[in-house]
Amino acid sequence: MVAAAWYITELKLFKPSDDLSYWIAVVGGSMMLALFSYPLRKHVRFMQGLGKVKWWFWFHMSLGITGPWLILVHSGFDVRSLN
Repeated sequence: MVAAAWYITELKLFKPSDDLSYWIAVVGGSMMLALFSYPLRKHVRFMQGLGKVKWWFWFHMSLGITGPWLILVHSGFDVRSLN
C-alpha cells in the first residue's frame, strides 16, 4: 500500500495544497476519528447491542489501514508541517 501511495504521488495528480488533496485529508482524518467507534461499541452499554463485535473489529481494522493511507497520499511523502 505504501508503494501504491508512492506511485500516486509520483504521478503528480495533485499537490498537498490542492482542493482534492484537502478533501482526501478530511476523509482520512474522519476515518481515523471513526476508529474510536470500536472501543465505544465494546464499553458503552447502549452500543453493545449494535451488531457483532467481529464486524465492528473488521470495520475498525479497515479504517485503521485506509485512513492513514489517505493521509499519506494527501501529504505526498512531504513532512513540512508539524500538524
